[in-house]
Amino acid sequence: METPLNDAICASPPDIAPPPIELSRLECLGAVVISPAKAFEQLSRKPQWLMPLIIVMLWVLIVFVLRMSIIMVMAFSKFGKEIPVPFNGSFLSFIQVFTAVFSTGLYFVGGVLGSIVVLLMMACALLVIAKIFGSRSNFFPLASCLAYAEFVPALTRVSLKYFIPLMTGNYSAFYAELPTGLLELAGGFSYPQLLGPLLRRIELFHLWSFVLVTISLQCLLRVQRNKAVVITALYWLVCIAALIGVEALQDFLFGLSIQ
Repeated sequence: METPLNDAICASPPDIAPPPIELSRLECLGAVVISPAKAFEQLSRKPQWLMPLIIVMLWVLIVFVLRMSIIMVMAFSKFGKEIPVPFNGSFLSFIQVFTAVFSTGLYFVGGVLGSIVVLLMMACALLVIAKIFGSRSNFFPLASCLAYAEFVPALTRVSLKYFIPLMTGNYSAFYAELPTGLLELAGGFSYPQLLGPLLRRIELFHLWSFVLVTISLQCLLRVQRNKAVVITALYWLVCIAALIGVEALQDFLFGLSIQ
């Protein structure tokens, strides 16, 4: 005879979806490279601000401080003892060293703040485009995902650009770009100046960024791949238009300064 206890034992348990595996900050950073869908799925649920900030700081650090260090090593290796030591105990030398350190720190802080402002402006542009397509998203998760999608490829690219000379000992004050883009592979062919920002983005690491932004939109906005690609393409066009505007403004200001 069946009893309620037997019925309870024989009854199949309900299907319960296992909770998603939570990644640590470092695991999330690695997953952006190895398994971006998993990383952006977590970032859409639990956006971060600390690791994106560290990524931006590392990017500015490598671009400026490491390059300046290489230039100083080149100068000492070339001139040797002919270069005077800045600090020789005098008060004037101390002021010179302090001014150099303060200027470097100020430039670093300004670079980090400037990069954060640029990131927030890019996130605003992407959010507006997503809203036009009827997608719903909060600003903070979008900015968090965009920081990984934009700065992880940029950090990888600039790290290779400056660490390869350190490993090979082939120092140069002005490094050639990595041969990973259309302009470098084509040998510097002539092109209209306005097409420069577009052609410079036809490059391996920029295309990697395009793919990451697309995947992040799929996870964050819950949209199909085709729609995510269209939103990303429009976002890229806005970024390229902004770069063209900045370059035109720089040329205009440079023209005024030499007059």
